[in-house]
Amino acid sequence: MDRFKKLAPFIVAKISKEVASSYYYHNLAHTLDVVQCVKSIGEKEKVTPLELELLSVAALLHDIGFINGPVDHEMRGSNYAQVILPAYSFKVDEIQIIANLILSTKYPPQPKCLLEKIICDADLDYLGRTDFETISANLFKELKNANANLSVEEWNRIQVNFLTNHQYFTTTSLTLRSKTKMEHLTKLRLLIGEE
Repeated sequence: MDRFKKLAPFIVAKISKEVASSYYYHNLAHTLDVVQCVKSIGEKEKVTPLELELLSVAALLHDIGFINGPVDHEMRGSNYAQVILPAYSFKVDEIQIIANLILSTKYPPQPKCLLEKIICDADLDYLGRTDFETISANLFKELKNANANLSVEEWNRIQVNFLTNHQYFTTTSLTLRSKTKMEHLTKLRLLIGEE
């Protein structure tokens, strides 16, 4: 994890300075949350220390593309990883894994291996947590900033659709997050009169 520790301060500072303050969800707090979640899920899924480092770097970079806005941010993040990581002693094959992990977070996620499953689950871990409403409110604020006409009711419908179609991929997330996620979905369905 030494390479991650060298890279992290630079990326944290870059996100802090260059990601617009209007991104109330896709910001440094989300990035650090995903870094924490890949470590937690990765350890429970028994990945190797090297795999955990690659996951942590990918999590750190997965939304760096938001510096230039949301459209195709995963591709920009993946490209940025390939440019910056050689300077931090990452090998070509490791960089390719990291680049693929970043790309795998594009919605809807279609992970092809365990590491991709872990980062996809970490990216949307909050859907099955008790801080869901707080984080969801930040995402609503971000989306409303981009679309002033977005109403709370429309947002609740979007969330019902999102939660209904979302799935966790790892045994860890399925075990730890599914029940709470379903509770959020039930509550939202009540709000829009679906229950």
